[in-house]
Amino acid sequence: MRGFCSDENEAAAFIDALNEAAGEERFGFCMDVGAASLCGQNLHDFVLGFGHRLKAVILSDSDGSSAAALLPFTAARQGQSLTDWLNLIRGLRAVQFDGLLVLEFSNTASAFSPLLRPELLALAKATGEFIGWQVGMEALLRKYASRVLFGAGNMCRAYMKCYGDEFPPLFTCDNNPSRWGESFCGLTVEPPERLRELSPETVIFICNVYYREIDEQIKNMGLSNPVEYFNDEYMPSFYFDRLEEQEGKDAEARRTDTKRNS
Repeated sequence: MRGFCSDENEAAAFIDALNEAAGEERFGFCMDVGAASLCGQNLHDFVLGFGHRLKAVILSDSDGSSAAALLPFTAARQGQSLTDWLNLIRGLRAVQFDGLLVLEFSNTASAFSPLLRPELLALAKATGEFIGWQVGMEALLRKYASRVLFGAGNMCRAYMKCYGDEFPPLFTCDNNPSRWGESFCGLTVEPPERLRELSPETVIFICNVYYREIDEQIKNMGLSNPVEYFNDEYMPSFYFDRLEEQEGKDAEARRTDTKRNS
């Protein structure tokens, strides 16, 4: 059943009243993702309603119908997560959340043999770090005044669609020589050797799932630039122009085949 804190606007006003009475910002809100999901909350709007008042988030998965404390991403059905992690991360990015992320997965841990729990704890640590990385993606972009991208594929396209205007890169580079000199999403595709010309404070954002390999390549070049990983799994919005473009090509191919056969 939804209680007082299920209405984010009422709860936010209550927190403001407490802080006003205290004469300082002493009170904040701790959000339990499992409880919010159980109450059928829109996680994105719920987070936005609290804004800067949100100081901690308990990361816990559930099946949406009963209380549980499961490791994030483990409550799934037909290949889909039962918790709306996408809108949670979108909301936390939007309010520039920098508070505590707390993993609560006691039910998952209890179900595992003690012999397997060390491996489970390693997975939990990686899961928490992954969510923290995703939540802080935009903060990472704001951290640097100058940036370039490494990769000229779909992840680069997603970057330019969502962040290209606010955080414009100088260029992108790619290991494929056939792409060098090409214009891609408004950026010139350069060879990796161009990275040697960068000022030391310019960050290199890897926009390719082969993060470790490209990171190693950059290190072997002897560059001292900061290197960060960009990821497009949880973007503020999704664009389908690439799919529409492919659909148009497929339709044209079908028309050509029809004419040829007739």
